[in-house]
Amino acid sequence: MINYGKNMNHLINELFKKIKSDDERIRSNAITDISLVLEMNSWQLPLEKRMSRYRILIKEELININLSQSEEAEIIEFLQKEIIDLNKSTYSLLFTIGQASSSTGLAPLLDIIKNYSGGFNANESYQALVSLERLLFWDDNGINDYQLSDEKKRNLIYQSNPIPFIKSKLVWALNNSNSAHSSGLYDTAKRLLNGLSEFLDKPK
Repeated sequence: MINYGKNMNHLINELFKKIKSDDERIRSNAITDISLVLEMNSWQLPLEKRMSRYRILIKEELININLSQSEEAEIIEFLQKEIIDLNKSTYSLLFTIGQASSSTGLAPLLDIIKNYSGGFNANESYQALVSLERLLFWDDNGINDYQLSDEKKRNLIYQSNPIPFIKSKLVWALNNSNSAHSSGLYDTAKRLLNGLSEFLDKPK
């Protein structure tokens, strides 16, 4: 359970409140800010690089935030709960989880896919797969405490088994080729299945 204002940076708490807003613009802007904060944190960028890359995108006070692993996990817990509670911007929240480090983002995302993806529309399914691909294969900025080892990733995959979900979206994309998201969904699902096949067959 998220305790607003108790342990989390007050700026992040303000974004939490805005993500719950009924105003789509307010909600969208807050999700974008959270996404960029998570991205900076997962890449462990020094302040100078943060400023040069993100100064035109978000406020400087957000760029200055350095999240601990527990704070990052708390943000992901909040996003996960919003998805489960059917937030109107679920597709954006799924993308945002993918901007976290694999150590905090992968297990919750796999849980969402396993237990709560039955009602996902095409865009939500696509964003879930995009984030899964990133957390599995695109987070290698050097091994550090914020990234999972390949062995730990494999264990999570075996425990949650997202492959049936991925295959079902590949089939859906083939059968709904006129959908706006069919091409991206097909390509991402195919890459994931191929990547997982190689990844799971790697010698330990």
